[in-house]
Amino acid sequence: DPSLATLRWFSSLVRTGRREFVVFDVENAGPHLVCCGMIRLHQQADGSPAKPDRAVCFRFRRAGGAPWWPTFDEHLEAVTLLDGILADPLVAKVGHFIIQHDLPLLQELGFQVNGPLLDTSALCHATHSELRKGLAFLATAFCGAPAWKQIPDEKEAEAREADGKEDTL
Repeated sequence: DPSLATLRWFSSLVRTGRREFVVFDVENAGPHLVCCGMIRLHQQADGSPAKPDRAVCFRFRRAGGAPWWPTFDEHLEAVTLLDGILADPLVAKVGHFIIQHDLPLLQELGFQVNGPLLDTSALCHATHSELRKGLAFLATAFCGAPAWKQIPDEKEAEAREADGKEDTL
């Protein structure tokens, strides 16, 4: 549940006037932007690899499609803050399928995107073209992350129970 104060703070954290990195992912319902989650990658002073730092979610729609922000002015400020990060040429953007999905959607919605782009699916394809490109597969294969696609969603299970439907997983 981000507040505008939180979005302002995150924007100031990554728009410093020097090179910064954000990892982001867009969630959408068709042409409608639901949210854009971002994590700052903090560059270590000693030159060691960047580490995940602070994160925030720029929300725009609720379940069912209702606007997230109660007023248009609040919505406009959230859009402006996200646009400022995306348009900043000093903020490198990292993500999975961002070139194929996220950026075309954001640009279609009017966001300007500048600065270096790093698409991890394109990198994987360039180095391991025989592998599947999905994030769940690659996170398990390269990072040892648990296979989350098979984990039942608690909310879906609760909804099935409420409807009297049996869980078939």
